[in-house]
Amino acid sequence: MLPYQGNKSAIAKDLVLFLRQSFDCQNFYDLFGGGGSITHEAKRYFNFVHYNELRTDIFCAVKSIIQGENFDFLPKDEWVSREKFFEIKESNPTNYKELARKGLVLACWSFGNNLDDYMYSKEIEDWKKALHDLCFNDIINIESLQSRIFENDYGVYTLKFDNLDKLLELPRGSQRRYNLTKYVSDRVFSVINDTQSLQRLESLERLERLERFESLQSLQSLESPERLERLERFESLQRLQSLQNISMTNFSYENVEIMPNSLIYCDIPYNSKSTNGSYGCDYDSFHNEFYNWASSNENCVVFSEYLGNVPSEFEIIWQKKKTNLMAGGGSKKSIEVLAWNKKGKINKTTLF
Repeated sequence: MLPYQGNKSAIAKDLVLFLRQSFDCQNFYDLFGGGGSITHEAKRYFNFVHYNELRTDIFCAVKSIIQGENFDFLPKDEWVSREKFFEIKESNPTNYKELARKGLVLACWSFGNNLDDYMYSKEIEDWKKALHDLCFNDIINIESLQSRIFENDYGVYTLKFDNLDKLLELPRGSQRRYNLTKYVSDRVFSVINDTQSLQRLESLERLERLERFESLQSLQSLESPERLERLERFESLQRLQSLQNISMTNFSYENVEIMPNSLIYCDIPYNSKSTNGSYGCDYDSFHNEFYNWASSNENCVVFSEYLGNVPSEFEIIWQKKKTNLMAGGGSKKSIEVLAWNKKGKINKTTLF
């Protein structure tokens, strides 16, 4: 679905399957829907699925994907500059199309899909645009392509781009992007090997972010050209048929009307200092209100949190180790859990 900070796409299959096996509920409510990865997975296992998202631009963006309109609002070959990104970010659209476009741009062209910061630094923006133009617009800007500087212990180097005509023979889009990624990566390895240094691969890690050229496919792995072609088919009939019966609302979580025999899943903003304030809310107040709502709700409510942050009135029923990549390099390990409000019947044999 939509690239989104904190989305559950990597664990959606395991998480939703666990919930399906643990509870006998027929209806599934995703009250903090975000990019829609949980909703999309839940459609495989539940008779009725409801997606809710408070943020209107993200809600409209996800709706545009379900309806197959996303590429009309944000064409795959469009380059969104830093200036355009912040112009859209500060805009206040009122119609569906512009709201959807804003959500798509902020999710797909922001750093780490945080909806706030532009994807690329000023130092590499021209280079990234040159690569984008090569993939989608048949434009070869050699000066910009060769402007990227790589530095290691043995010196400073630039990459030489040649024989690009063969690349232009490939179809625009995924196949060309896949081959360009390999083209650039091979040259980075060559530079490193030439200098007998394998110590500083920061540049290579950044090059992997070439995957993000195509807005909605930006978070998918580059396994093969064939896989990339499949990822382009957001509007395919098969996927739309699997999503067309999803119910959708643009409310605050407590205002969504819940049917009987329902499982409510909440991917709430995590109660941690590292994310405090990123959603524009008072975290202490938000979590206190949410915990009160969840504990008093007569329906089965399950929410995601980090281990150690779950209040004692809830029961931890599932956990999974998670590795978060940091912006400055490196990673941070954490344990993500599912907490349950102890309402309804749970199949204990499925627990970890």
